Amino acid sequence: MESRLVLFIIFISLSIGALSLGGYKKYFDNTRSLDIRKLAVKGTESTGEAMAEAAVVEVLPQAVTLDTPEMIKAHEIYTVSGQCIKCHGEFGQGNPKEEAPLIAGQYDWYVLEQLNHMKAGRRNNEKMKPYLKNLDTKDFEILAQYISKLRAGKKAE
Repeated sequence: MESRLVLFIIFISLSIGALSLGGYKKYFDNTRSLDIRKLAVKGTESTGEAMAEAAVVEVLPQAVTLDTPEMIKAHEIYTVSGQCIKCHGEFGQGNPKEEAPLIAGQYDWYVLEQLNHMKAGRRNNEKMKPYLKNLDTKDFEILAQYISKLRAGKKAE
């Protein structure tokens, strides 16, 4: 009997919590990111615009620091021999016209896995085949590290 009461109390608590969180939905945009412009500053008549102005920052594109032989080689692969820059852009920002996704900042293990899958044919990507055929596992490893350090940058709204 006690366990049923405990379960009932937990259920009621979770239900109340879920209902109370529903009121915060208006503060999120359609990408599920918090839109601080919608937040009102408590105790003021502000609509949150002043707070939003203070929070606007510009994230500049960032290239990788070429401070090791591996990063220098990876930069050469990305820009010249592998021609990644052709579709994915200087900062890995991608290009919808080329159907090339944003790759900047991806985890190195994820990039490495995708490159290996494409080269082995487990992930079919006809556009990538010519660029991958002359690259080996070591090239993929340093290229994945390089891509993980790229920052595409964007201006916050």
